[in-house]
Amino acid sequence: MKGFPIRGVADAFASRRALCLLTVGVLVSAAVGVVWRQMFRAADRAAFVAAERGPGRPMPATVGRSGELANGMPPVVVLPPADRFDVSRLDVPTEGARRLVQGIWDRGGAGRAMTEEEVVKWRENWDRLLMTGAEAVPALAEYLRGDQDTFFTAEDSVQLGFRSAREAAIEALVRLGGAAATAVMGEALGMTASPREVALLASGLEAVAPGQYRSEVLAAVRESLEMGAEKQLGGLDVAPLFEVLQTYGGPEAAGDLERAAGRWGQYATMALAALPDEAGVPSLLRMADPESGTKPHGARLQALQVVAQLAGTNDAARAALVDQARSNQIEPYLWLYLARPLAGEQAHLQNAVLDGRSPVGDYSQADTVHIAGTNQNLVWARSEQGMSGEQFNRQASLVAELREATTSLEGRKVLDQARVLLEQQRAASDHGAQGPVIPDDATGLIQEQESPPAHDVQLPPPHAALEGKAE
Repeated sequence: MKGFPIRGVADAFASRRALCLLTVGVLVSAAVGVVWRQMFRAADRAAFVAAERGPGRPMPATVGRSGELANGMPPVVVLPPADRFDVSRLDVPTEGARRLVQGIWDRGGAGRAMTEEEVVKWRENWDRLLMTGAEAVPALAEYLRGDQDTFFTAEDSVQLGFRSAREAAIEALVRLGGAAATAVMGEALGMTASPREVALLASGLEAVAPGQYRSEVLAAVRESLEMGAEKQLGGLDVAPLFEVLQTYGGPEAAGDLERAAGRWGQYATMALAALPDEAGVPSLLRMADPESGTKPHGARLQALQVVAQLAGTNDAARAALVDQARSNQIEPYLWLYLARPLAGEQAHLQNAVLDGRSPVGDYSQADTVHIAGTNQNLVWARSEQGMSGEQFNRQASLVAELREATTSLEGRKVLDQARVLLEQQRAASDHGAQGPVIPDDATGLIQEQESPPAHDVQLPPPHAALEGKAE
C-alpha cells in the first residue's frame, strides 16, 4: 500500500482555497458594481425629474387627487425612479378580480340612467376593486386591452365621477399605484387614440411617475392629432390633447401648437397663452401680426382674440395690440370679435379634462361655442370670483388706451361697449354677484346704461366669429 501524499493534498487544498477566494472576490465586486450603477441611474433619473418639475419644486412623496373614496384610501403613492415593470410578467387575472372589473362596465340597460340602488352598488363594487390591491391590476390590464366600454349618462357621470367605464379603470390604476399599475397605464397610452384617455393617462402617469413618461405622452398626443387631422378619430373632440401639451409639453410645445393652429386655431392659441413662463406669447404675437407671413392660414383672428385676452396682464400683448390699433391694422370685422376679451370675458375649453371641472360641466350661465368643421367647443364666461378693483382698473385702462390710439369708428364703438360692460361687471362684483354675460345682441343691454353712450352696433354671436373666419 502506497503512502498517503500529505504534501500533494495540502497543495491541492491551498489551490482550491485561492480559487474560492478569487471567485468570491469577483462576485462581491460585481455586486458592488451593480449597486453603484443602480445608485447612479437613480440619481440621474431623480435629476431628470427635478429638471422636469422646475427649480424649487422637489418631488413629493405622495400626490393627492380629487374625489377621495368613501373608504378613506390614502393618496396616490409616487413611484420612485426605477426600471419599468414588464407587463408581460403580469399574472393571469383571478376570477374574482375579473368580476369586479366587469362590474364597472356591465350594468345592463346601457343608455338609460342608473337607479339609486345601481349607483350605490356600482360604487361599492368600485371600492372593493380598489381594496383588492395589486390583484386587480392584471384584470384592469386585460380590460383596457379590449374595446369594451360603457358610457354613462350625464346624470350618472356626476354621481359616479366618470364619463365611462374605461375612465374609471384608468383612475383605478392611478389609485392602486405601484410599478405594475404604472406599466399598464404606459401600455394603454401606446394603444389608445382617444383624446380623453390620452389626457387621463398622461395625468395619471405624471401623478405616480413624474416626468418618467413624458416622451411617450407627447408622442401619443402627436399621433392622435395626426389622426384627427386625417379625420380618423370619428369626430372626437381633441381639446384634451391641447390641455396635455400646455400642461406637460413645456416651452418646446409652442412648435407643436403653432403647427396645429392651422386646423384647430382656437384650441392652439388658447394653449399657447397657457404655456408656463409665457413661452407661447411670442408665437401668439407673430400669428396676430398682419405683416407676418409665418402664421398658419386663418389663425390671425384667434390669435388676436387671445392677445386681447392677455393684454390686461401681459405688457408685450398690450403693446402689440395698442400698436395695431394705432396703425389701424385691426379690420372693422375683427374689432367686433375683440369685444368679449376686452370686456373681461375669457374663453375656456368646454370638454376640459385636466382643469378639475366635474365630468359634465354646467355652462348654462355662459355662451357656448361650437365650430362644426373641426369640432372645437368653447365657453365664453367671466370669472366666477368677479372682478377686483385692480383687475377693473387694468382692463379699463387698456380699453381707454386702445380707444385713444385707434381712429376706427367701428373700433371706438366696440371699445365704448366694452367699457360699459366692464362697469356692469364691476358693479355686480361689488354686490357679490357675477356680472352679466354678453348676449348675442348687446345693443339693448348697453343702451339701458347711463355710462358713456354706446353706438348702435350689435356684437355677433360667439360662434359667428369662429365659423366665419377661423378655418
